[in-house]
Amino acid sequence: PQQHGSSLIKKKQFSKEVDLQANNNFHLVYTSKMSVDELIDLMKRLKAAPLDSKEREIFECMVSNFYDEWQYFPQYPPPELKITANLFGKIVGQGIVEGIHLDEALRFLLQSLRVETDAGMREFATQALANCESIFPHQKSLVRALYYRFYSLEQEGLSKPNKEDQFPSTMYFQALIASPGDIPSSSTVPPEKLQNNVEAVFNNLSYSNLDVTINKLNGYVEQPYFKWFASYFVNDRVKFESKSSDLFGAIFRRLKTKEWQDAIRSRAFEEARTLIRNHLDRGAAASGKEIKVLRNIGAFIGRITLATNKPVLASDLDLTALIKRTYQRDLVNSQRANKETWYLLDYVIPFVCKVLESCKESRVFRRRQPWIKTLFSLLKETHSLVSKTSIQFEVEAIFSHLGYEKDTIPVAPSLTFIDVSTRVLPNGLGASSNKKTHFFVGLTAADAFRYRNLRPNDFESARNYINISDSLPIDDFETIAAGLVESSFREVLPPVSKRSIVIACNTTIHTLAKDFIYEPSILMLRGVAISMAKKLASSLAHVTSFDSLRQSLNSKLKTEFKKYPSLQQPIVDRVIKNITDANVELGAIFMRISCVDDVPIHLDNLLKNAYEARRKSRKGPYAEENTIQAIASLPERIRPPASGISHKELRVYEVFGTPPLLPFVPLVVSPSPQQQQQQQELQLLPFHLETYQVQLLLALQVMNIMGPKLDIFVQISLVSTTLPLLIHPQICKIHL
Repeated sequence: PQQHGSSLIKKKQFSKEVDLQANNNFHLVYTSKMSVDELIDLMKRLKAAPLDSKEREIFECMVSNFYDEWQYFPQYPPPELKITANLFGKIVGQGIVEGIHLDEALRFLLQSLRVETDAGMREFATQALANCESIFPHQKSLVRALYYRFYSLEQEGLSKPNKEDQFPSTMYFQALIASPGDIPSSSTVPPEKLQNNVEAVFNNLSYSNLDVTINKLNGYVEQPYFKWFASYFVNDRVKFESKSSDLFGAIFRRLKTKEWQDAIRSRAFEEARTLIRNHLDRGAAASGKEIKVLRNIGAFIGRITLATNKPVLASDLDLTALIKRTYQRDLVNSQRANKETWYLLDYVIPFVCKVLESCKESRVFRRRQPWIKTLFSLLKETHSLVSKTSIQFEVEAIFSHLGYEKDTIPVAPSLTFIDVSTRVLPNGLGASSNKKTHFFVGLTAADAFRYRNLRPNDFESARNYINISDSLPIDDFETIAAGLVESSFREVLPPVSKRSIVIACNTTIHTLAKDFIYEPSILMLRGVAISMAKKLASSLAHVTSFDSLRQSLNSKLKTEFKKYPSLQQPIVDRVIKNITDANVELGAIFMRISCVDDVPIHLDNLLKNAYEARRKSRKGPYAEENTIQAIASLPERIRPPASGISHKELRVYEVFGTPPLLPFVPLVVSPSPQQQQQQQELQLLPFHLETYQVQLLLALQVMNIMGPKLDIFVQISLVSTTLPLLIHPQICKIHL
């Protein structure tokens, strides 16, 4: 185990002159001759200097010395520790450090927030985190870890935030976790004693006490703590302890329930996707430490899948697509740099090879298995096309480890035909998380799977789905047509998104006004409002974008093809119609999943007065006087209780957080013939009955509130949506 404050990053040797200059820059801050913000600006300038310059070397020395100093922070006097916390937080929050350096900094802050840590260091970590709040929305795993830490501190009375929903409180971190149903409840955080017991078990792990270790873990960890354990196991152990990967695989196989194993498997794949995606976005060379961390996760993934005769599903991680996309990205980077730069393959290939190492223990995934043959064909092709020694070594090592001769592996050329002008390839990442997002905005299971690699506001991912089935005698016809389709998406998205968000947010606020008038919880109000507004906005964007997309596509294609007067007009018209028909549904779905990202920002702006009223008083009502009087005049049965929104009323809004994919089957004990007939009628409904009720009520609410402001197309769409609901006999009975 790491000593508190020590860093896993090896210290690089610098010249005395560079080391002196780096230390002098810090000295200016602690002697009040330079402010922390001025030092941050200086570090940004030094970081932006060329890689081989003295300024860049000074920057690297400053980062190295700062990390090396962590072990002495507990000995700092309070004034200096306060300055250091401010500096630490801004170094993390303003992008001064990235990759493994950022991971190490966050790991240190989490370590400083343990219950047994000195109070001064807990205050240091809290102050540092307050200075880097900007990174929280992009660090979901960090937010969850902070939730667990501050929950433990609050339980022990060691953390008392000024306000329940502000930093640093568990409610604050709950609000940052945006996915419906993903907010951890208090029951998912084990007591501090249990956390310490689990950590002690891993600190003493060895082959000789493996049976004892597994018995202890199966006794300590119950179902509510599976997700917490998965996060601890993968993030704190698997990533950093390469020598124990065999032991970790043995532990995984002998855990007491499949649900526990699924939580760990999901966490491992999510961590691998996150690390690879972050590195692809950065596009720079990885350090040896970063490569090692990803290799460790790859080795573990292999042991929990291939070694147990289970496949690495493409929905979790598509290794063939990952290699192809990485190769393509490196080609683009090499062209820009005018030299070969295989930075991304140098990061990904060791990971893939580590996953495949476990084929040696598998009875299924041998060289004749089609998926294995494809992967090894790709690796062999990579070895022949990429001249970087480290990549070639990894490929040769995996062939040697499994006893495969390269000459006996046939190559079906794939990478050979990829170049910088090829259409952008899918990267094989994020399929499962995108499916979850697509379910949330209401796509069917089939569409959610079909468009699993379609990412919100990512036009590059949309381009992969563009369908150009017809052709004309024009050079690069497919490229030109696909570019025009993408251009239409870019043109239509902003107005459709803005309009849908405004209507959805206003409708949501008016709908919630009555039920939440006495509800004091900002977290509950915000969570329900965001889920409801996102579902409404996505549906409106889908419905209202068809005509705009069709008009834009027709206009752009006609304008482009006018440049070729020799083309026959009937053929051109047919091709334009076919291209439009083939891609307008894709565009509508892209609008649907893309418009929801800006909903929380717009909604928070509209609800800021409601938030402020709840911060000032924990007792309602929270509304203007005329609204309070109107609600007070309602009949008692529909008047909201002064105690806040009830669980029964809240169930109506829960529909917005889950996709309506399953038919509703009522629970009836010994049903009568009439009840059996009603059951059969209800089972004929394609979606959940409560969802129909909510859709109907909301459509009517939108018409009532926003009717005069909606154009005739939207009104017709809403009416056509509600008519099938109104005429269904079961719906009529309920509403009558």
